[in-house]
Amino acid sequence: WGVAGYAPYVARVLPRLAVLLAVATPGTLLVWRVLRRWHVPGYVVAAFALAVVAKTAGLIYPNYTGVDTSYHIQGVRASLAGDLFRVGGGQQQAFPYPPAVYMLIMPVVALFPGADWMYIEWLVLGASVVLDSTTIFLVYGMLAQTSVPSAVRRWAVWLYATIPAGFLLFWHATIAQNLAQWLGVCYLAAFVVSWKQGMTTKSWWLLVTLSFLANLGHFGVFLNFNLMWALVCLIWWRWAWQQRRLIASWWAGTALAIVGYYSAFGTVVADQTDNLTRSTSNATDAILEQAYFFRRFVWELGIRDHYLLVYLVLASVALVVLLRRPEADLRLLARICGGMLLTSAVLGVLLVALLFNTTRFVIFAHVAVVILAAWALHHMDRWRWGWPVTRILAVYTLVSSLGMWAAGVALRVQIGWLQ
Repeated sequence: WGVAGYAPYVARVLPRLAVLLAVATPGTLLVWRVLRRWHVPGYVVAAFALAVVAKTAGLIYPNYTGVDTSYHIQGVRASLAGDLFRVGGGQQQAFPYPPAVYMLIMPVVALFPGADWMYIEWLVLGASVVLDSTTIFLVYGMLAQTSVPSAVRRWAVWLYATIPAGFLLFWHATIAQNLAQWLGVCYLAAFVVSWKQGMTTKSWWLLVTLSFLANLGHFGVFLNFNLMWALVCLIWWRWAWQQRRLIASWWAGTALAIVGYYSAFGTVVADQTDNLTRSTSNATDAILEQAYFFRRFVWELGIRDHYLLVYLVLASVALVVLLRRPEADLRLLARICGGMLLTSAVLGVLLVALLFNTTRFVIFAHVAVVILAAWALHHMDRWRWGWPVTRILAVYTLVSSLGMWAAGVALRVQIGWLQ
């Protein structure tokens, strides 16, 4: 082969890398200035850098497909042209495709008005990687507002940077889903800060704005987060009534999104309610298909690949423990994370029971699993055998994640499909 054999790859990678650096550098410098002002520890910055570098390395690999990328580039261009009321489709479903996420990316694309398709592709991917990776700071910020030990924050940061779910989310370049969920986590972080420091009129309107943007980021996020808050209000109704002003900020943003945007899609929604289930010829076929849906979409592509099973177990145990703690801030975290886990569980049951593709139900629990599993790992460290076990698990997680990511971008092995 020799050096000349790699020339075509170098020629393809270098322009992409240059575009990604053009996107990432200004954002990184801005984040760095903010972090210095807020005295964020170096390990958080290191985890952010690890996530950006690892994901970027996969994106610039010549075999990376990112099959949804072109769809989202068309969405950015449509938004630039003023076409904001788009209808998306897939898996025999049609749904509104709101533009809020594209509005976040548009300023980056507008900086390169003459760029061809390939450069716009990597501008969009680069912006999504950087924004999505800043969730590490949001997770740290939420935990910093509570009484959790510093070791829990370190574990949470490490897990968010290395757990497989964060890598699998980028395989199909589900950019709108990534960034809309990021907006939802922004809302949760602001919610915790407002609860801790006291809510003002300004912070309430900030929460309403974040809720509005998250609801208009992706229709699946709109459904998932509203189901989550509905479950929280129903299960912990006394606490929800005590925090009614704070929680009302979410429902206010949802109401604005419905009235100002989703109301225009009444016909689309009505048509889809008649097509929720996939038809089967008889009961035996239905049972076989349900078994397949559970094995493939819930177990293989969800619990096993995204969370390596162990992290869901750890998160579930930690949830039970935290809900019984006397500290109000820990119970607040437990209710938020518990709502996310329950939402994923409900959607997983609906997937199997009704045989229709519930939207991104596995990845929705990502932040909750990270926070709860971090609590469990911290307490395992206090046992005699726990310290070596948790370190082995941390290394295994990193190796597994990088292996799945490499298999996806280099070998095009489809893991984590549409979840």
